[in-house]
Amino acid sequence: MFSYYSSPRKSIRWYKRVIFHCLDVAVWNAFYLYKKYVKKDKKYKSIEFRDKLIKEMCNISENVKGSDVVRKDSMYSSQRFNKHTVENSNVAAMKGHWPIVMPVASTSDEGKRKFKYLNCKMCTKLKKRKETKYICKGCAQRTPLCPECFEDWHILYSNE
Repeated sequence: MFSYYSSPRKSIRWYKRVIFHCLDVAVWNAFYLYKKYVKKDKKYKSIEFRDKLIKEMCNISENVKGSDVVRKDSMYSSQRFNKHTVENSNVAAMKGHWPIVMPVASTSDEGKRKFKYLNCKMCTKLKKRKETKYICKGCAQRTPLCPECFEDWHILYSNE
């Protein structure tokens, strides 16, 4: 039953995966006991229980959608961007700049990656390590950029 709504992912550290697994077990046990002793309805699903549990733990009313809870300006919530700088800049300077997937140098075998990956240039400037398979088509250096950094790189560092 854990595989249906599993929270652990392959890319997270082992200790986080253990914590999330323990949380999944606790939620599943709570669902099992709730269904056995409180709600006798056979059609009551685990995902409905999880949604209700999350809404109760976060003090959110039942009729609120998830999209209403998420902030609309989440792109600018990070400390690395200045909202006014990005909004007032000239986006027309990005003409001809499009993200494309990096071409593969050789044929990929079964055990190897299917794409070539490089570190994102903007994330590197911000001292973060993030690999990407995208490069800019319009830049002379074919700058490797992740999708989140693409527009901001061209606005902030267009002269490089």
